[in-house]
Amino acid sequence: MSDRESRKSEDGVREELSLRSRAEARARETASGDSESLSPEQVRGLIHDLRVHQIQLEMQNEELRRAQLALEASRSRYFDLYDLAPVGYLTVSVIGLITESNLRAASMLGVARASLIGQPLTRFIASDDQQVYYHWHKKLGAGPVPAVCELRIESDGGAESWVRLEATLADEDEPSFRATINDITETRTLQLNLAQADRMVAMGVLAAGVAHEINNPLTYVIGNLEEVAAELSRLETIVEPAVLAGLLERCAHAADGAARIKVIAQGLGHLSRVEEEPSMVDLNEAIEHAVSISASETKFRATVVKNLQSVPPVWASDGKLSQIFLNLLVNAAHSIEEGAADSNRITIRTWSDEETVFADVSDTGCGIPQEDQHKIFEPFFTTKSGERGTGLGLAISRGILLDMNADIRVDSEVGKGTRFTVRVPRGKAAASLSARAPRAVQPAQPVKGGRILLVDDEAFLRSAIPRMLRAHEVVAVSSGRELMELLQTDTAFDLVLCDLTMPEMSGVDIHAWLEQHLPELGKRLMFISGGVFTERNTRYLREHPELIRINKPFNTGDLTRLVEKAIAASRGGEALTSQLVD
Repeated sequence: MSDRESRKSEDGVREELSLRSRAEARARETASGDSESLSPEQVRGLIHDLRVHQIQLEMQNEELRRAQLALEASRSRYFDLYDLAPVGYLTVSVIGLITESNLRAASMLGVARASLIGQPLTRFIASDDQQVYYHWHKKLGAGPVPAVCELRIESDGGAESWVRLEATLADEDEPSFRATINDITETRTLQLNLAQADRMVAMGVLAAGVAHEINNPLTYVIGNLEEVAAELSRLETIVEPAVLAGLLERCAHAADGAARIKVIAQGLGHLSRVEEEPSMVDLNEAIEHAVSISASETKFRATVVKNLQSVPPVWASDGKLSQIFLNLLVNAAHSIEEGAADSNRITIRTWSDEETVFADVSDTGCGIPQEDQHKIFEPFFTTKSGERGTGLGLAISRGILLDMNADIRVDSEVGKGTRFTVRVPRGKAAASLSARAPRAVQPAQPVKGGRILLVDDEAFLRSAIPRMLRAHEVVAVSSGRELMELLQTDTAFDLVLCDLTMPEMSGVDIHAWLEQHLPELGKRLMFISGGVFTERNTRYLREHPELIRINKPFNTGDLTRLVEKAIAASRGGEALTSQLVD
C-alpha cells in the first residue's frame, strides 16, 4: 500500500467516526422531546428505525474493525518493505537535506534515524567524490529520468564503502527526491581485483612474448661475442698484449651481461608457463627463476641467501611453482624498508625427507601481527597499500599448492620477520624418472661434414648459426614456403634445425608437413625455440614428447655438441628423440 493510499484509509476512518459523533448528538436532542404525544404506530416506527440504525451501526463497526486490521497489516508491510529493506531509502529535499530515512540507510550512514533528519547528504559523501555527487544532483533536476552514480560514503564511525545512488523525483506536495542506496563495496572490490587478475594474465602473455623477442637477438649476440673472442686470441702476435687483453676483457664483460640477460629471459618465459600440464619438476630450478625475476624488488632491501640442497623432483607445473616463490620473495621484500640491504636477509632453503620436499622463504622484515596471520591466505586480504598489493597472491599460491596435494604454513613475529614453509610431496614418478635417464649418443670421433637445413625468420640468426656450426654445411631458409621449394630438388640433409615460432607457417606446421610428405626427414627435425607461448604449440609438443627442443639463447659449445649427437643418430638410422638432450 502506498503512502497516499494509507493516508486515504486513515481519513475515511476519521470521517466515519465524526459522522457517528454527530448522529449520537442528534439522538440525544431527539430523546429530550415529549414522548407522550407519540401514537403507538409512531412508537413502533421509531423502535423499528432504532433497530435498523442499530444494525447499521453494528455493520459500520465491523467495517471499521476490518479497516483497522487492514491498516495495521499495511503498516506492518510498510515496515517490512521500507524500514527492514536490504537497501537504503532516503527522501531528500531539492536543497539536499534528508527528510526521511529507513533503518537500513541510517545504519549505512552510521547515524540514528531521528538524528539523520535534516542532515545534508553531502556530509556523508567522501571528499574525493563530492564532484561526482554534484553532477548527480544536477542531473536530478534536469528531468524525470532516474539519475544514477557510484561513489564512496563515509559513516560517522569513519568506515568507507562504495554505494550505488539512484533517485527520481517524488510525487509530493513539496518538491523532493526519493533515493535508494545500494552497498556495492564487495562487487566493486571484486571488479577491481578481477581487473588486476586480467592484467596479470596479460602480463604473463607479455612476458612470454618479451622472452621470445629477447632470446632471438641474444642468441646471435652470444654467438658473435664468442666468435670475436676466438678471433681476437689469434691476433696476439700482431696486437700489443695490453690492448689484446683489454679487448678480451671487454668481450668477457659483454658475454657476462648477455648471460645475465639470458637468465632473466629464461625466468620470464618460465613464469609465463602457468597453464602447462604437470610434469616432473626440479623445485630448485623454479626457485632460481623466481629469484632472478624478483631481483629488482629484493636487491635494494635485503641480501638474498640461497641454501638449496639437492632434492628429488616433484609433480607440478614449473610455471606455477615459480609464481608461488616469486610471490613469497616479493612479499618478503615489501616487508623490509629500502636502504638497509646489507643488514637484512631473505633466505631460501630447500631440503627433503623420504616423502616430502620442503622449501622455506624467511625474511628479517616487519613481521605479521598474530591476529592477522589466520587471514593472510584469504582472498583480497592484504596489509599492503592498494598500489602494492591486491590480497590475491597468497590465496592463489595456497590454491595452487592444494591442487598439488601440498601446503604452505606461516610463522611470524612482529619486528623479527616471517617464514613461509612450502611442503610438496615427492613426485610419484621420481623413481621412473631416473630409470629413463637421457641416453646420450656419444660418437667415437667428432662428426664432421654434416648437412643441416636451418629454418628461421630471424636474419641475424640465419647468419650467426652457420658460423657457430662452421664444421658443417648449413643451408638457411627464412620460411616454410622456402623450405618446401628447396626440398623439391634437395632432400639430402642430416638434420633440420627449425624455429618453433614463425609467422605464416610455424615450426609445428613444418613438422606436420614433413611427417606427411618426407617422413624420414621429419624424424631428423630439431626445434630451436625462444619460448613456447601459444596454445597450439604447447599442445603439439605435449602430444609429441619425443621431439627435441633446444632453447634460445644457446652458446656455440652447447649447440655444437647437440648437433653432432643428432647427426650421429641420423647417420646411424635412428630417429631423433628427446633422449639426446643431456
